[in-house]
Amino acid sequence: MNREKIAYIAGMFDGEGSISIMKVLPRNGRVNIEYKTVVSISNTFEPVIIWIKEKLNSGYISRTVNKKYPQHKPNYRWMASYQQAYVFLKMVLPYLIIKQAQAELAIKLEKSRHNFQQSRKGYKGFTEQPKSLLEEYDVIRESIQILNQRKVTAA
Repeated sequence: MNREKIAYIAGMFDGEGSISIMKVLPRNGRVNIEYKTVVSISNTFEPVIIWIKEKLNSGYISRTVNKKYPQHKPNYRWMASYQQAYVFLKMVLPYLIIKQAQAELAIKLEKSRHNFQQSRKGYKGFTEQPKSLLEEYDVIRESIQILNQRKVTAA
């Protein structure tokens, strides 16, 4: 994809997107807490969301209708998580202004998750995540939440 298209998608993401880290508690036989990076871009103009998904060749699209206000247009959202979110954030990072700090933190978390998973490769059995790693993920998650709440003006 050329730089102009990447910059356009980054601009859409900076203005209409979000970065979050979801903390998934253990269930269904899992023992570890899981941290899931999720990125999304929302818009009421479906063709632009479809275009973004096609250009990125990743993620999925959801459609939401506000039942309380049926006269409002449906909202379309492109979303990606885990490795797809990481690849997306690395690609758009040089073009971000408003969400640059959040993107850097999410990239750091995904790199750390990947490194931990690679260190366990080939190991048979359960490996509990070190407490220090979980604490690091919590700090990153809370930092992103704080950054998402602040009011930022572009330079």
